[in-house]
Amino acid sequence: DNKNLTILATVVLALAGVFALDLAFPLGTAVWMIYLFPLMLSFLCPWPIAPVLVALAACLGMGVGFFFDEAVFGTAVAIANRTMAGVIFIALGVAGRGMVRNRERLLHTEWVQQGQVAVGRAIQGELSAERFGQQVLRSLAQRADARAAVIYAREGDGLQRLASWGVDEAALAKRMPLAEGHLGRCISEAAILYMDLPSEAALGW
Repeated sequence: DNKNLTILATVVLALAGVFALDLAFPLGTAVWMIYLFPLMLSFLCPWPIAPVLVALAACLGMGVGFFFDEAVFGTAVAIANRTMAGVIFIALGVAGRGMVRNRERLLHTEWVQQGQVAVGRAIQGELSAERFGQQVLRSLAQRADARAAVIYAREGDGLQRLASWGVDEAALAKRMPLAEGHLGRCISEAAILYMDLPSEAALGW
């Protein structure tokens, strides 16, 4: 989303800015320490690999800066400092990867639990089968930001449309054979089927 893209853009710009500063100052100036800023900022990204990539980019930037900077206090100290910083950056990147992964797992678990609570509230009371399906579908569709959705229930040797959300019901079959169409394929294979279709045909089955 826009928030994550903004964070990513800020990380990239921060890396470029620190690299430019490192090239502008002579060797021996601890400008490379500012690489900690984009590295810590990458912890806010939702992708676990982001801190590791930023840490590697910081190490690469320090290496390139070492060869292009003009030495002031001697190269031995600069090599030692940048090597130690590289080890620390890599360690932080690996730790950040674990932290982001755990955070995203917790957020996903929380999202699922909140959805379960929302569905539970939606189906309270005595509801007919159609009303039950409509309430469940509405709750799930809103939770998943779905543009359209349909629920079919197994009835005898076929499937009966139980509820729909955001679609023209006239364009959907009220009843269909159990083993036909994409829906029948999902049931027979017990697997989710992903389809890349135009919006007007996405629920044509």
